[in-house]
Amino acid sequence: MKTAILQMNSGDCPEENLQSLERMVCEAAQAGAQLVASPEASLYMGRNKGKYLEIPGKSAGLCRCSELARKLGIFLHLGSCYTSSPDPERFYNESFFFGPDGKILAHYAKTHCFDVSIQGRIYRESRHIVPGNKLVTCPIQVGNEHFVLGFAICYDLRFADLFHALSRKGANIFLVPSAFTQASGELHWHILLRSRALDYGSYVLAPSQCGKSSEGCSYGHALIVDPCGRILAEAGEQPEIIYAELREEEIQRQEESFGVRKNRRNDLYIS
Repeated sequence: MKTAILQMNSGDCPEENLQSLERMVCEAAQAGAQLVASPEASLYMGRNKGKYLEIPGKSAGLCRCSELARKLGIFLHLGSCYTSSPDPERFYNESFFFGPDGKILAHYAKTHCFDVSIQGRIYRESRHIVPGNKLVTCPIQVGNEHFVLGFAICYDLRFADLFHALSRKGANIFLVPSAFTQASGELHWHILLRSRALDYGSYVLAPSQCGKSSEGCSYGHALIVDPCGRILAEAGEQPEIIYAELREEEIQRQEESFGVRKNRRNDLYIS
């Protein structure tokens, strides 16, 4: 399965972001990509999130992504956008996965809020984000190959338990759209992504934001990592599309070599 990962520099103009997304997705599809994935906050990267909430089946962003997937006949993963929640003061940070017919096959709300202090700067994502409470996987078939996607968003990457749970549900491709800060990216981005791949013998697809926005500076370096933890493709620090071929046999070969799924002791360390 040829896969394309987008690195974007989204800002606070939704229409400009959407046009950039559409251009990049079309370019990727023309290059033969069968699955295209965009980063966290693809449609809006700014401080006024509550003003630009997306509504499935109604709002421009999600409707145009649906039409794009249908028109191009591809799987399209919108890394995340902001959607309404039961709390009128807060909202979900939610990803959407579209099939080649344009229908939403899966959606996932970020489960871990970025409440941290990095180099003296305090982040409190929970002030405006409601955490999701569901593990989400989605099986797909491309030609004769079968994959199961497992969904996470950005800060979720730090919680190996989440990926263990997704792996137990059959996930062998992890989608991790992100907007890592420059500081945390320099320290941990590559280590965490390669570890999640190697830990569970799975591919990891990590679309990323890059450059400056009103939210700060994003690290970039979108990655595609194979089940052995090898980097198949890496972006730089500017908007870019990277590509890699994902093969079911590579997942099987890694399991035959190291037996992580077969030999793990769920009876011992899973309550």
